[in-house]
Amino acid sequence: MAASGTMTPETARQLAETVLSREHFELGKEAGKSAIATWLADLLEPVSRFIAKIFRWLIEFGTHVHEASPFLYWLLVGGLTLLLIALIAHIALTFRQALRERQRIGALSWAEAAEEGPDLLEKRARAAADTGDYFLSLSLLFKAGVLRLEMRDDRPFQPAYTNREYLRRYEKEPAHAPLAKLVGLLEKWYAGEPIGKSEHSEGAAAYTSLRKLAKSSNREHQAQAHQAQTLPAG
Repeated sequence: MAASGTMTPETARQLAETVLSREHFELGKEAGKSAIATWLADLLEPVSRFIAKIFRWLIEFGTHVHEASPFLYWLLVGGLTLLLIALIAHIALTFRQALRERQRIGALSWAEAAEEGPDLLEKRARAAADTGDYFLSLSLLFKAGVLRLEMRDDRPFQPAYTNREYLRRYEKEPAHAPLAKLVGLLEKWYAGEPIGKSEHSEGAAAYTSLRKLAKSSNREHQAQAHQAQTLPAG
């Protein structure tokens, strides 16, 4: 969606209402128990304890130094301040360069992905895997798989849908299993877990299954979905 002007509170409210009212959007327990929130909670607890210990030690050390030599105390404070500023600047510069590199390699929005088409997305995914960017590769494969399903079913393209919304869109179809595999792998990366060759191989295998399902005709697709729903449990 292209913005035609400055975002106002009223525009933001209308946009939020539009997203929440979509058929496949859910705001429930899964949102409150997201993998990112769980990962952050687990990470911050030991980190906060460690930082508290460091600060207590620094305060005690600074007190002793100040009592012994005020000049040395302020010299140390000035040096540590400059070091902290340099560290923050380095982190910001590294992060900015990483974002530019990802854009250069080919991270695409849904609208850009739809314009390029699934075949070109597959080529981009292979190129990303060759450079070791397995997350980008799986992200492109997921987009290619969804686009193939949308093209097969002649469904209207929904560029604002999230991965989970697309997953729910196909939850009663055979394509749900490979889609769920790809979404699960992508969410691991968002939760801070690395994606290596083995995870990429799993995702690529899931995409291969997804590609085969997308090649089937609408009639075959409906028959497979009906058969999956009528099979006895067990």
